[in-house]
Amino acid sequence: MIIVLSCLIGVVILTDICLIVCWIYFKNRRKEEHKVPVEWPKVSILLAVRNEEENIERCLSSLVALDYPKDKIEILIGDDNSSDGTYELIEQLIEHHPNCYLFKIDERVSHQKAKAKVLVQLAPKATGQYYFVTDADMRLPESWVKEMVTAAESGIDIITGVTLVEDNKWQSIDWLFAIAMVYVMDCLGKPVTTMGNNMMISRRAYEAVGGYEKVPFSITEDMELFRHVRKAGFKVKHIFNDSVLGFTKSIKEVSTLFHQRKRWMHGALQLKWPMITILIIQAFYFPFIICAFIFSPFIALGLFIVKTMIQALFIHLSAKTLKHKVSFINIFLYEFYSWFVSIGSGLFYLSGTKVIWKGRKY
Repeated sequence: MIIVLSCLIGVVILTDICLIVCWIYFKNRRKEEHKVPVEWPKVSILLAVRNEEENIERCLSSLVALDYPKDKIEILIGDDNSSDGTYELIEQLIEHHPNCYLFKIDERVSHQKAKAKVLVQLAPKATGQYYFVTDADMRLPESWVKEMVTAAESGIDIITGVTLVEDNKWQSIDWLFAIAMVYVMDCLGKPVTTMGNNMMISRRAYEAVGGYEKVPFSITEDMELFRHVRKAGFKVKHIFNDSVLGFTKSIKEVSTLFHQRKRWMHGALQLKWPMITILIIQAFYFPFIICAFIFSPFIALGLFIVKTMIQALFIHLSAKTLKHKVSFINIFLYEFYSWFVSIGSGLFYLSGTKVIWKGRKY
């Protein structure tokens, strides 16, 4: 039995080694340099908010500080029936910013729900050539729009940036590890998804698929839109550098974290087989290593150390690319956090509990 388990764990380790090899290969050869446009096109930032009184000032401060011509950028904010003081606070914050517009989103105008319900109503009001989508708990860098527009002008219709968690080191490493894997798949010519808190989509691609009015409802609305745009033949790209590195707020409650992961797992089941294979292999590592400890603690410990070191190297290389400091000690300790979240999320997903997000069930 220990031989079988060792072989299965070996597959997991081999997968991580392949990730490192691909990372080194593509980062040395994939250039993310594009020609700066002669004239910057107009862009629209679409921001859905609901009960974001604690976060919205931080987000809007980063958006109005973007290094982009003010006459070429508009910020459209849709308040999804907030029950706190979000709407009134936004009114105060944008009072002296004429390119910011606030709308109340009270009624459903289509089959969409949640964030997509807001975006489907904001998009028709947008006048930009490119739509940027983010979340109210995000803080974006000044270079965010320029970096993505520069890449888009070469013929890319969906561009994804990088998001980390700013106030929780374990969640931040978790995001980094997952996004780095997604980036590797993009480098291999197998793009799997975009990220709804740090993305850009061209107006032509959005309208070509009918926007969210035509896209089926999904709790992972960003992935659903991505799938339809890809199916329509538009080009996509994942940029992995600090120019598009945004920071989100951490999730404080364990139950909320599990609801977030269940929402992500719903989306993950729609991924193509290469990424699903990697995720399944990673997920089964935990029960395999636990069983291995039962049959042979010495061999299991050796495999655990090797796996953790290889995974740590991949995370370190990813962080280094972003010029983001992550200590090796935290990267190693992250393995135990990953165990807890993965096993807990798996059990929570199988429980049949509905996803609760922003106070609503889906």
